[in-house]
Amino acid sequence: GFHGSYFDYRNNANSYLNNVIDDREGLPITLSILFLEMGRRIELEGLSGFPLPYHFLVKHETSHGDYRLIDVFNSGESMTYAEANEFVSQYQKGPFRSDLLESSSKKEIINRMLRNLLAFTQAEESLATSLPYLDLLITLNPTTASFYLERAWIYLRSGNPDGARHDLQWILDHEPQGINIPRVREALESL
Repeated sequence: GFHGSYFDYRNNANSYLNNVIDDREGLPITLSILFLEMGRRIELEGLSGFPLPYHFLVKHETSHGDYRLIDVFNSGESMTYAEANEFVSQYQKGPFRSDLLESSSKKEIINRMLRNLLAFTQAEESLATSLPYLDLLITLNPTTASFYLERAWIYLRSGNPDGARHDLQWILDHEPQGINIPRVREALESL
């Protein structure tokens, strides 16, 4: 009776496992987590999370090297790498090679769930309500500067200049690559 949430996809309840269990409805990643955990409980080996862009699957690899990609969101349909590539091509340009993807670690799965909640909350609610998800992402990834930058921006937009100062100062103290440090310094000085 579990099924993908086609009509209310962005509902936060689809990202909370307790609600997914109660409602029997969820996102590709939450349904995959339940599938993985049930597989673990029955000691089915070779199961792992498979992180396609825009979708999440379960990969079952046998001891003989055979594999099967399982789309739990779509009633457990099997997919080949070619079909997974075709699925991704609907959403992004250019070639994609799913056969080069590695399985997701538990931490990567949690990060992806939190990023989903962050995006859904920012789109449907307010920026300030997304702060707990950013706080968790920073706790799990304390050296990822983009999360600090995003949180500083939200702090600024929600009237918390002290919070923004703290995060901008963290960026200046660590000078991570890929961040425009002069602009961060300018933003901090303007506060």
